[in-house]
Amino acid sequence: MYDIQAPTEKQLRRNVLGQGVKILHALMSHYSSGAIEVPERNDVFMGLMMLACEGKIKGEYTDDGEVRWTMAENTERNYDNVIPFPLTKGVE
Repeated sequence: MYDIQAPTEKQLRRNVLGQGVKILHALMSHYSSGAIEVPERNDVFMGLMMLACEGKIKGEYTDDGEVRWTMAENTERNYDNVIPFPLTKGVE
């Protein structure tokens, strides 16, 4: 159903170097906010970095200089049949 492939070392290097400055900005922001000390928030951040290394997301700068992560084009094609839905806070 989904095209899941582990990237090669060359692909990982290309993805990290291509997003390097954005990864560093995100890391500095994560660290300076204190989120690195909160295990749940740090887990989410590390998952985000994993997706960046795999080339599944790309960073973009917002008008205020923050990094915003969006799904890469090749990843979007793999999820064309997925129906997006809003997540509701507090629903169990």
